[in-house]
Amino acid sequence: MTGAVIGPGEVTVSTYVKEIGHPSGGVVADIMVRDGAHVKKGQALMRLDSKVSGAAATYTSENVDQLLARAARLTAERDNAAGVVFPAELTRRAGDPNIAALLEQERKTFILRRDTRRSMIAQLGQRISQAQADVASSRTKAQSFNDQATLINDELDATRKLYQKRYTTLDRLNALERSASGLAAEAGSAREGAVSGVARIGELRLQMGSIDAEARSTAAAELMDVLARVSELRRAFVAADDSYERAVIRAPQAGVVDKLAYRTVGGIVPAGQTILEIVPDDDNMIVEATISPVDIDQVHAGQTATVRFSAFSTRTTPELIGTVTHVSADRTDDKTTHSAFYRVTVALGRAEIAKLGELRLRPGMPAETFIQTGRRTMLSYILKPLSDQFKRAFREG
Repeated sequence: MTGAVIGPGEVTVSTYVKEIGHPSGGVVADIMVRDGAHVKKGQALMRLDSKVSGAAATYTSENVDQLLARAARLTAERDNAAGVVFPAELTRRAGDPNIAALLEQERKTFILRRDTRRSMIAQLGQRISQAQADVASSRTKAQSFNDQATLINDELDATRKLYQKRYTTLDRLNALERSASGLAAEAGSAREGAVSGVARIGELRLQMGSIDAEARSTAAAELMDVLARVSELRRAFVAADDSYERAVIRAPQAGVVDKLAYRTVGGIVPAGQTILEIVPDDDNMIVEATISPVDIDQVHAGQTATVRFSAFSTRTTPELIGTVTHVSADRTDDKTTHSAFYRVTVALGRAEIAKLGELRLRPGMPAETFIQTGRRTMLSYILKPLSDQFKRAFREG
């Protein structure tokens, strides 16, 4: 008859099951699967409350839109452009009333600021024109006074000669001298007015040129600040959007849901806590058995093993044939049960598992393994315990 080493075990998979959790946890808003459900890769399993992260993502996105529109307007002001050119990120959503209103507001701001600058420049232009007219007038007056002074000086020279001969009065001479002096003063004042007017025109032209220059410089400085804020908000948006997206927990690969830990909407999922497990579809089922140290010398890789599953009816469920694929090198001591054992892995082929029909193996199911050790006679079975005791006695002696 055939000998066998018997060891209890449980069903597992050839690789580890996928433990699904959430890095930050949250409140359960919706549960979309149950234990035993088959899921596809990427399928939604559970949704956590995303109101806060969703609101943060929306708020950040709206602020980015506002800053992008402002940046486009500031760019146009910096470059002294004829109009604002908005980025495609905004124009492709111009059908959104909020975006359309945002773009229109920045266009109006651009036009208002441009028209304000033009008005200031026009006013300065008018002042320059007036100053130029004043300069021309002053120069004309100065020339007129110079001409009058020339005539008076000629008359004054003649009068002095007449006075020396006493052909005219002193009053007449003094009157002409006063007139000559007054005309000289008037001519000098007019010339000073012209010089002052020219200087004022230069100042006004500098002011006129500085209006656009200052506006462009201010726009460039504001643009740098706005772009820096856009960069910061984009990073914040990525974090908020990622948190919002991760509120929906999805299957990393196809498989079967197992050990669903949270079944109530409103329950709190701690950060990093395992929510459920997924047994991958493409993993082979194995049985991990424990073998007593007394029997481990009879077990090695390659042996045939018969496996029974106590979870199914033993009357109708066939035994499956597997192969020992691994025997642990060291024994394990269970401090709870104060027992020792070796771990043995028994692989089950797909053809063997198919014998179960509609019955489905799941990780954690109890199993019993019978590892065949070779053919032995009935007498050897009876004498084996006595033989072992004699061997131990001789070793101890």
